[in-house]
Amino acid sequence: MATQPADGEGNPLGGAWLAGTGDARPGVIFPGGAFLLGARYFQEVAPGVALDRAEHKASGLEFNANGFAFSDCVLVEDTNALSDPKGKNPDAKVYCPDIGIVMDEELELTNIALP
Repeated sequence: MATQPADGEGNPLGGAWLAGTGDARPGVIFPGGAFLLGARYFQEVAPGVALDRAEHKASGLEFNANGFAFSDCVLVEDTNALSDPKGKNPDAKVYCPDIGIVMDEELELTNIALP
């Protein structure tokens, strides 16, 4: 039997879920392979808890953060079918190669430490 997700002190995490528990299934944060415009996939699948879907909206983007310039970035829009069933208020996220997520709505990468 699966246990409820918990923090480092054993306290249950609200809104957390485990794939394989009930009808919850693993999702995809970012699929590997080619970035296909218009591709859609579920990032979280836990009925009644989380149902987030992503859609690839743009590629080949430039992103600048604190003097660093990144190219070949992609735009992904997320929607949550539980809080926004019609997908009218998507969250915009930008991902850049070798860096990862650099923008998530109002949060934006401002500094980077290179090895």
